[in-house]
Amino acid sequence: MVFSFFSGSEFLDLGFEYEGFIPVLVNEVHPAFLAAYKHSRAKLGISAPRLGYLSKSIETLQHPTADAQLRHQIQQIRALGGPVGFIGGPPCPDFSNAGKHGGKDGPHGRLTQVYIDLIRTHQPDFFIFENVKGLMSNHAHHLHELENQLKDADYCFTTRLVNSLEYGVPQDRERVIIVGFHTSLYFPSSLPCPRLLRLNDDFWQAEQVYDVQAVKALAWPTFEAFQAGRESACPPGLLPELTIAHWFEKNRVEQHPNASKRFKPRAGLPRVGRRRQCLPRLRRRPRPARQDGGRREAGSPSAR
Repeated sequence: MVFSFFSGSEFLDLGFEYEGFIPVLVNEVHPAFLAAYKHSRAKLGISAPRLGYLSKSIETLQHPTADAQLRHQIQQIRALGGPVGFIGGPPCPDFSNAGKHGGKDGPHGRLTQVYIDLIRTHQPDFFIFENVKGLMSNHAHHLHELENQLKDADYCFTTRLVNSLEYGVPQDRERVIIVGFHTSLYFPSSLPCPRLLRLNDDFWQAEQVYDVQAVKALAWPTFEAFQAGRESACPPGLLPELTIAHWFEKNRVEQHPNASKRFKPRAGLPRVGRRRQCLPRLRRRPRPARQDGGRREAGSPSAR
């Protein structure tokens, strides 16, 4: 069972669900994302989370009443048997290389600490933490602070900069991921626990499909001029399973119920043509008759 935070539109949760983990509580502050989450579950025929949805900031869970309620909910789920996990990726703009570098004190960056505090307070059996590469490079000091807090909370964990290409996803995307397990899963309470216990690289390599450098060394095409109606075959020597076309065909995207609602770009239209097509025709409104016979006093606003 997992408690999902910063749930967005369900993509992380869906991956866990397909692997047998069940989201029991979903937390997402943005109404549009939460609406998409609910819609997706309904379309896929998946039941709503047992404990429902929380459409508030994760910061509200630090308040005594909400904290006590979450603690009770965790106890309820533990009583059902099996491990309890927290999964989530705090908002990343304050750590992103393309962001404003607000860091840990930024409006989004401070939520990384809130999430780690939630883990330390409620002691799930395992957790997932995800964020952008900038947290490991430009804001490494804060990442080390979070890791030290997790050590003190009796978690063994592994931190890695993961590229989605390594796991067969056709996207060159790097993310910092921390996977942690409470030491009580390894050491009975009667035995002393090591001060620092880290998971080794085998944890990541067991499911790794490709070597990133080897994939990038292939002769991938850059770009070519668009021609309507033309279909291009995958160039020889590449990996078809790392192309968008492969997954579009495998998932039958053209047969999806909303396939006809795809984005229609207008950037290629001539500039003048776009104006004529998009802007309504401006018409001058007739002025109402003046009550003073049309005379204007000098210095009045209408005479300026």
